[in-house]
Amino acid sequence: MKKVADRAVDMTYIYSPIGFKDFEEIYDNPEKYLDSAIQYLKRPSYEELDFSVVSLSMHKLKPEKYLMFVKNCFESYYDRKISDHMIGLVLGGFFGNPFIRDNHSDVRVQSLLKTLIENSKTSAYIKSEAIKFRNGKIAKSYEGPQS
Repeated sequence: MKKVADRAVDMTYIYSPIGFKDFEEIYDNPEKYLDSAIQYLKRPSYEELDFSVVSLSMHKLKPEKYLMFVKNCFESYYDRKISDHMIGLVLGGFFGNPFIRDNHSDVRVQSLLKTLIENSKTSAYIKSEAIKFRNGKIAKSYEGPQS
């Protein structure tokens, strides 16, 4: 993961690592690398660019595995390894997987968001965003105007 992040340098264009052979292997086979990604999140510290690359590489995970990954992202957030901005990007699907947004009514997603909302380490801003995800306001904003 670090090798890919070192080559990506700038994530202004989120899909910039695509084209790197090492990254594409992980991106196309995320379940094979999920344990490594989770272990990476458990490191004592890392740069947000590294986190961005790890998150993007898990884009194609199946729902159950993606929820496990997001739960680990939350743990990194609680440990202050990633910022409000980064956890917001995970919630919103900026890293390519809008599962949380698109499945806000799913019991598993509701439970995960409830945990985030109720955790004392969650900032007021992220709590308010998680509440919007939980009640479907974020999903509705992506649907466009209703006729």
